[in-house]
Amino acid sequence: MLLSARVIAVANAFVALVSARAHRAGLGFDAAVDTLLKETGSAFDRRVVAALISVLDNRGGRADWVDFARSETRTAP
Repeated sequence: MLLSARVIAVANAFVALVSARAHRAGLGFDAAVDTLLKETGSAFDRRVVAALISVLDNRGGRADWVDFARSETRTAP
């Protein structure tokens, strides 16, 4: 799989995990990272997951992503 596709897969999974859905609340930052780490090697590229975690930690990490996930929350009709 192309590197760009692997990056998009990890980023998409992370945003999906932290975002609230009509049927469930979004996971917290740590739980989302743990989920990605559990799937590393089988579903996700190890280097891409490590890079995402590094970027998140260097750019404010947890607080920024929690705020982002909350701002993206949509309520069910």
